[in-house]
Amino acid sequence: MIQYLPYTKVATNILHLYTSTMKRNEFLEKALNLARYVRILAKLIDLSIVFFLVLIFYFTGFYQWGLFLGILYLGLSDGLGYGQSFGKRKMGFGVKSLVDGAPCSYKQSIIRNSPLTLPLFLLSIPFWGWIVGSIVGTMIMTVELMLILQRDSGHRLGDNMAETTVMANDDHELQRERREELERKFKKNKKSPWLTANSNKNPTKNLKAFCEK
Repeated sequence: MIQYLPYTKVATNILHLYTSTMKRNEFLEKALNLARYVRILAKLIDLSIVFFLVLIFYFTGFYQWGLFLGILYLGLSDGLGYGQSFGKRKMGFGVKSLVDGAPCSYKQSIIRNSPLTLPLFLLSIPFWGWIVGSIVGTMIMTVELMLILQRDSGHRLGDNMAETTVMANDDHELQRERREELERKFKKNKKSPWLTANSNKNPTKNLKAFCEK
């Protein structure tokens, strides 16, 4: 009995490790699924902005202008505020480039949102455009949702086209990115007359004054 006790302990430890791993995997899977649904909610917020723009201008008799502003916002939205559209900012997400890890640029935003803006362009054509745009929009949205929910990476068609990914934003990371951008602007303009006249003073004070300028 005594000589088999160590093997019993080993088996117990292995079983405990296996159970703990299963629980962690289950927890991570639930967290990833929640993140996917929250990401979809963020996009729905952005689409609701487009909807209200179209609705407001529709009742004022400028339907085309509403569509134009909606397409403009949706196309550029992921390039705003360090890769954060209004919906993503509210939900705590941001779009990053897979090329260099930088926040999504306006060019990438236009590319990654082109599958969603295409149906809006079609809706600007009376009657047949509304029919075709509705069908195309439904098909694209279905494909995009399936990709987000079924892929481990959560990359949708737009992400593949623009080489981007959606990540949860860290406040410290955002602060670091803002600080680096301000420092780049400071270095770029360090030869300006205002900065040259104050170059012998405290550089930290100069940077703070430049940022507040």
